[in-house]
Amino acid sequence: MIDLAVSAETSDPDNELHHTAKTHMLHGPCGADNPVCVCMRDGKYTKMFPKKYLPHTKQGADGYPKYRRRSPEERISVKKAIHQKEVTLDKKWPVSYNPYLLHQMNCHLNIELCSSVLGIKYVLKYVHKGRDQSAFQLQDNNVMTRYQTS
Repeated sequence: MIDLAVSAETSDPDNELHHTAKTHMLHGPCGADNPVCVCMRDGKYTKMFPKKYLPHTKQGADGYPKYRRRSPEERISVKKAIHQKEVTLDKKWPVSYNPYLLHQMNCHLNIELCSSVLGIKYVLKYVHKGRDQSAFQLQDNNVMTRYQTS
């Protein structure tokens, strides 16, 4: 049921959605192929990619699903050019998305399903965060005062 709402795989290669997912929904490349990628810190991945292959979507202990990512022999690989060399990205690299929204918006949309109280906590944190604050000071622009205090 989750796979109908959110997917972490590219679709049938003959489908328009497949091209859109390849264009907008692949994370990376990062790691050895692109060590200066923004998701790398001290030589390690910070965004939990690449993900593991899973034949079926499972509910994770943290309230977030572990999305289906079939092994490469069941699906095709995608090649991306980075720093003048071609890198192959397989089914470990797609970011989760909603197929309908991706088709409508034609842009990167990271969609996650959450079935824990942490999802509500995350949303409410931003509602009650408050305004951004800054400090400033008014000074008299008097040349004599500046001379006497320096």
